[in-house]
Amino acid sequence: MAKPQTWDFFISHAWEDKDRVARPLAEALRRRGFRVWYDEFSLKVGDSLRQSIDRGLAHSRHGIVVLSPAFFAKEWPNLELNGLVARQVSGGSLVIVPIWHDIDRDEILEHSPTLADRLGIKATRKMADVVERILDELGEAAMKVDISRVVPTGLRRLDVALQGGLPRRCSIVVRGSKGIGKTTFAMQVLIEGLKRGEPCLYVTYREAPHDIVQRMRALGAPVEQHIKQSRFRIFDSFSSLNGISGAELRKSLPASCRNGVVYVPEPRDVDAYYKLQCEVMDEIGFGGVNVIDSANERYAILSREDRAAISSKYFQRFRTKLARMGGQTAVHIVGDQIGQTFAKEITDYQDGAIRMYFKHIGGERHRFLQIESLRETGYDHRPLEFVITDAGIEVVSNARSKAKQ
Repeated sequence: MAKPQTWDFFISHAWEDKDRVARPLAEALRRRGFRVWYDEFSLKVGDSLRQSIDRGLAHSRHGIVVLSPAFFAKEWPNLELNGLVARQVSGGSLVIVPIWHDIDRDEILEHSPTLADRLGIKATRKMADVVERILDELGEAAMKVDISRVVPTGLRRLDVALQGGLPRRCSIVVRGSKGIGKTTFAMQVLIEGLKRGEPCLYVTYREAPHDIVQRMRALGAPVEQHIKQSRFRIFDSFSSLNGISGAELRKSLPASCRNGVVYVPEPRDVDAYYKLQCEVMDEIGFGGVNVIDSANERYAILSREDRAAISSKYFQRFRTKLARMGGQTAVHIVGDQIGQTFAKEITDYQDGAIRMYFKHIGGERHRFLQIESLRETGYDHRPLEFVITDAGIEVVSNARSKAKQ
């Protein structure tokens, strides 16, 4: 049975404080590699609000409470605060950190003498400073992440092993057996980029666009919003390869997503493919994350001569354009079933590789991922165990000693 999902921080706030404090704070903590229970990140359509909040309260290491006049005027925030206080009083390790927003000690004293005795951190426009104060208060060993140099994956323990995240302007192979979670991993990296406001592209050969939309929604991504803001596109090579016309494709998509899917008429035409992809990148902007799902299908549709052309003509040319225009971090999904020759052709032009695999320990099957290589970067090569939850992949620990290779 999968372990329950855990969070580093639970953020309790009134709705009125969402735009100015709660959302910027949650995003700032996530950029530092922390897992955050925050309603916009953690609630999906169909969730029970009460059960979701209870789960967040029960499985978070720390509680952040945004205290404000609106907070004390509402029932829900006070119920959440009562739950956090109950956990703290019961002898748990949870620590409550108060954030003061448009309120002072005397006003807090009227509502909660206990909270008034705690030194509060004042909310400011520089949310990075607020995060620093929170981490200092808790004694957290925070990652120092420069997102101009790295692309955080959002998987905290993996980002620690990567010294902050994947290097910018690099191409990474993510390889593993069927069902291990390669697509989920790639989607999470891409979704983290979208949350930072970066332009992202999902190139699909293996799944229909409407399935990709559904999977991203299940991971909590507001796909329509990213499409509307012109920072996300699905580059659809799947449909034409499976006899689906552009008109049929549009009918299969929600109206709100149609402008986000680019139909590729002939994926085998290297020059036309390159031109169309560059046009899409010019539209949404360079930078961010580019997922290719998967390299197996891309190579399978080409003759041996065309495979060589992909490696030299297409890949190197597109890579040069990306470098000139500001860079893109590419995640190539590769299944273990690909032949050794194809695998070598793919990996020879990559900057690094992450392997995902199953291993039986004590009669049970466990999932691991391992950074196999990463050019010009220090990294921890030890295996990391992970589980797949409703919210996606969660790295739970370093590999046990008996699981080491």
